[in-house]
Amino acid sequence: GGGGALELLHRGAFGREASRLVAAVIDLLREGGFGDAHLDACFGALFIYVTGYAEQSTKSDVFEIGLTALIQGLKPLARPQ
Repeated sequence: GGGGALELLHRGAFGREASRLVAAVIDLLREGGFGDAHLDACFGALFIYVTGYAEQSTKSDVFEIGLTALIQGLKPLARPQ
């Protein structure tokens, strides 16, 4: 990857706490059933949703794919047991 915010978060450029937060979110996404192929898109969608920050290089279709995957992954949790 390049030097965008998501890559910098993964590499720890925003500090150890930010890197730990990224690792924890990735772990939660994996625990929620998201595979490696979707982790970056899902993390990116969460990052944009929570922070409101979108890199200029972020394509809207990548965000849409990530957001759709997140919503689909969360639907089983919203259903009554």
